[in-house]
Amino acid sequence: MGEAHDVDAAAFARIVAGYRPAAMRALVAAWPAVRHGLESAPALAKYLGAFESGREVDAIRLPPSARGRIFYNADMSGFNYTREKLTIAAALDRAMKNARFENGAALAVQSAPIPDCLPG
Repeated sequence: MGEAHDVDAAAFARIVAGYRPAAMRALVAAWPAVRHGLESAPALAKYLGAFESGREVDAIRLPPSARGRIFYNADMSGFNYTREKLTIAAALDRAMKNARFENGAALAVQSAPIPDCLPG
């Protein structure tokens, strides 16, 4: 695997054309979402929440006992999570509340079409 720094559009095109694995260090470091995320989780949640459209997305919630592992339940008759529909704002709010606990419930937003739920 190659490693690249200071990747611009031309360098990216050369890397892609090589069809080889490559680590592109700090490729998106200047993106606003990355900068907010490096500041803090609440700063990132606030930034993303400003783009929220109100559209509901699929989410799964895992109890603390799952320790973040998406799997089957103990007797293999179902799963160890529940499904629900949430807006991005509600998901971010819940994630921030869960983060207050050392072993809080986990939440995963899945297959969310970004242009629809976070336009802009």
